Amino acid sequence: PLPSASSSIDPNTNTTTITTTTVAAPTPVSTTPALALAPLPQYVQQNNSQPVVAAGNSNSAPSTISVKINAENTNMQIKADNWSLDLTSSASTVTGTSASGANDPGSTSLVIEAGNTISTNGTGFLPNSDVNVYVFSTPILLGVLHTDSKGNFVGSVPFPATLEIGGHHIQVNGFSPQKSIRSATVGVQVVAAAAPTARVQRVFFPLNQSAVEQVQKNRIRTMIIGLKKALKAYHAKNVTVQVIGYSQPTNINPNPVALSKARANAVIAYIKSLNLVAKYKAAGAGNAPFNDKSARYAEIKITWTV
Repeated sequence: PLPSASSSIDPNTNTTTITTTTVAAPTPVSTTPALALAPLPQYVQQNNSQPVVAAGNSNSAPSTISVKINAENTNMQIKADNWSLDLTSSASTVTGTSASGANDPGSTSLVIEAGNTISTNGTGFLPNSDVNVYVFSTPILLGVLHTDSKGNFVGSVPFPATLEIGGHHIQVNGFSPQKSIRSATVGVQVVAAAAPTARVQRVFFPLNQSAVEQVQKNRIRTMIIGLKKALKAYHAKNVTVQVIGYSQPTNINPNPVALSKARANAVIAYIKSLNLVAKYKAAGAGNAPFNDKSARYAEIKITWTV
């Protein structure tokens, strides 16, 4: 509350009376959009070969956008005007099976094991905002990721182990720099988790750097802590850690093989510090087969026998 004052003069006594009152301070008005994005209508095409994007608000008409599958066949790259979205499944991308499970030679869906994770990263979103990741049919919020000061984000979300086996859709909702809604919906196939014999995770790096950042160390540490418990429960043997580094194909770095190998070595050094007993292998693959921020990574693959 803010004080205010008024005064009056009594002509008979020549005295001044000052009266004070208190008024409420104005309520500040937020200029940023609400970040708790609810799931948008589930835009699903009859042909599930392409993701669907909605922009502006929940009443906007959907439009198809370009999609590519990387050389390892595990990563979906979604490209739209001035923004992008990548999704990496815990199982390989399967072509020829629609999200409904019917044979469809023209469709492409990400396959994920129930209870596992999907990694995602995006560019061109509202800086310092939230990005919500849902799974349908009944909307379930899988997680909330956060963009940096440039509107980019990197993270992973878990899939419920109780999610029904079969076709579903992932929806990623965020804001554009102009504060309109950005949303992409893609088909996924959820399959029953087999007796695990491998774990895969990607570690991302800044441009031309090989040191593992603390946020990536935290992700690796969480994975290794859980993996140690699982390996003990499975009575696992012959544990092998293979890390392959990649670099973004730019003209800035003249030696992509050396940089990619340094990234692999840095990741292995950190995993070793966590006391995981295993056989370790590091390799540098040089330039990744795609050219954007997500190409600066090392892929960890841990295998074992039971």
